[in-house]
Amino acid sequence: MMHKKALLFYGFILFIIFPVSVKAADIKIKSVGAAYVQNYYKSTYQAANQNWSITKDEHGIMYFGNSEGLLSYDGRYWQLYHMPNRLIVRSVAADGKGRIYAGGFGEFGYWENNAKGFLTYHSLIGLLPQHLIPTEEIWKIYVDGSRVFFQGFGAIYIYENGKITAVKVPNQPYLFLFKVNHRFIIERSGVGLFELVGSKLVYLPNSNVVGKSGVLSILPYQQNKLLVGTAKDGLFLYDGINAKPFKNDANDFLKTYQLNNGSLIQHKYFAYGTILNGVIIIDSTGKIVQHINKLSGLQNNTVLGLYTDNDQNLWASLDNGIDRIELNSPLYFYEDKTGKFGTVYSSIIFNNKIYLGTNQGLFYSDWGAAADNPFKAFDFRMIPGSQGQVWDLSLIDGRLLCGHNNGTYEVNGSTMKNISSETGGWTIKKLGIDHLIQGTYTGLAIYKKDDAGNWIFDHKVQNYDQPSTYVERDNEGYLWISHAYKGVYKIKISDDLKKAVTVKYYDTRQGLPSSYHVNIFSLNKSIVFSSDSGFYYYDNISDRFYKYDRLNNMLGSFATSNKIIPAFGKKYWFINHGRVALTDFSVPGKLKIDSSRFSTLNGQMVQNYENISRINDQLHLISIDNGFVIFNAQDAETQFKTALPRVMIRQLEDISGNNVQLTDNAYLLKDIEIPYSSNSIRIKYSIPYYTQAGVKFKFFRRILK
Repeated sequence: MMHKKALLFYGFILFIIFPVSVKAADIKIKSVGAAYVQNYYKSTYQAANQNWSITKDEHGIMYFGNSEGLLSYDGRYWQLYHMPNRLIVRSVAADGKGRIYAGGFGEFGYWENNAKGFLTYHSLIGLLPQHLIPTEEIWKIYVDGSRVFFQGFGAIYIYENGKITAVKVPNQPYLFLFKVNHRFIIERSGVGLFELVGSKLVYLPNSNVVGKSGVLSILPYQQNKLLVGTAKDGLFLYDGINAKPFKNDANDFLKTYQLNNGSLIQHKYFAYGTILNGVIIIDSTGKIVQHINKLSGLQNNTVLGLYTDNDQNLWASLDNGIDRIELNSPLYFYEDKTGKFGTVYSSIIFNNKIYLGTNQGLFYSDWGAAADNPFKAFDFRMIPGSQGQVWDLSLIDGRLLCGHNNGTYEVNGSTMKNISSETGGWTIKKLGIDHLIQGTYTGLAIYKKDDAGNWIFDHKVQNYDQPSTYVERDNEGYLWISHAYKGVYKIKISDDLKKAVTVKYYDTRQGLPSSYHVNIFSLNKSIVFSSDSGFYYYDNISDRFYKYDRLNNMLGSFATSNKIIPAFGKKYWFINHGRVALTDFSVPGKLKIDSSRFSTLNGQMVQNYENISRINDQLHLISIDNGFVIFNAQDAETQFKTALPRVMIRQLEDISGNNVQLTDNAYLLKDIEIPYSSNSIRIKYSIPYYTQAGVKFKFFRRILK
């Protein structure tokens, strides 16, 4: 029953509109390009540069040990909580039961939500006698059932059933404690590895050969072995009897750039953060799977901590910032951080070389070598004589053609030759078996094959001289042409392709919604016309255009796409002013639209000159402003569904007068009673869903009487 002086808050029911979450069965070898990296900048989370440790609670909220305190992130909101005396939080660990354990200099304890939903800190130092209180940093925290382990260099503290047992280490220096399944192992410098058994440290025989530079990672390896990572001596395998160097492709890299930490992925991949060169991932055979550093998207090359969550996101706490590496994405990125080649308008792979057509010229680099060697950086060089704007790269009958501001060229290796001086080669495509037609600044150009199979310029089409960005031929043999700025043309070309016999101009007078921004595409062997009002089709009998309602309804928000690019089979890329979707027309009357996995590309492609080229049925090359992206359709198909987290009502704020925060974590509370006078409430909600795909919320409200 409703009272005049109090309001019982029941909450909103929210539905999520976004793609199904996916988890990859395997990490693919992304030797060309790198996994998608989400950067969380200091300016975003509003705390210190340095982040030392990472954990995730049972609700999916991420926590980070930051130099200013404990950071939390729920997929939408960041919050900072200060430790006593504003200590640096060096270590964090969630117990999965509502507590977040944290440690710093001379201090450790746990954070827990109180009855009003506010995260509150509880120190455990008071459980220790004065002589056992740490006077050092707590570097590691592990939760193992009912036990929690806090480790400093001088002691290991075991918290269980409200009591703390201290395992003091001898005067000889010990380094870091590591949890391997349910075992706890620590290194004594210069001596070897010791296992914590009960309250005693037991030496592991013959483990003294694991190097002299310090053990900074111990991960479980097949058949109960330990994979031991050292700062400068590489990786070792220990089988309980002997330790020996682990032969792998990354050893020299890890020695040179100083391994700093490690994390297990899917029980068969091993990620290592370094001091000097980002993150490297190897498989169980020692083969390098990925390398992610500042050049490939990390904010900083010094990795202070690594954490793999249950959705196979690899989180990196950095010397400057926090990054999330999306290992299960089918998109692999290569971006030019130096601005060497300018803005990319077109890209293509031909004869083991990758070509980028940019506003500065045509650039190339070896492709095959990069695919075989993850550490080989692309070495893009400009082809001599290509300076200037490149509009189009097209591979036709084994010949690579470059449409350029200055004309059209055939590209071969690191050279190119001019085959036409007709300026502005915007688009080129086959016209019959032995001819090509090209839209240029000043009309249409025709090319033909010579006896050697080379494409050569033949002539300009007479009686038509308009700037032409798109050219398509319909089933009756007419050419449809998008004017570069205004309207479309329908042309009947002579049998000898010499001249336009009829030329008719179309605009709003014939049913088009506007004279501007109308483009022409072939879709399932039919001609469609894109506009800002949706797609249109042409009716030959009435000689008018009509809105293509059936297609528009199926496309939804992609009905206003400004570009269609064939993918493979009956799949097409639809691009709506920077937003990308892969559509599948395979089933008549039905349309599958996959846009979420491409949301990270939004706004990264050159407006109106978006380009996606097919490498093969599985691989596609997507041009972005400062580089390219590889989409692997096979990776996308091998992913499987997993449950999505629930929406969380986070903060409630009374904004009737002075803003008053009523709770920090409302999702933990069943009922919240709010004074009747507080009739203006702000509700913050989120979902702990960490992915490049965008999240949208839909809600309704119910007024109780």
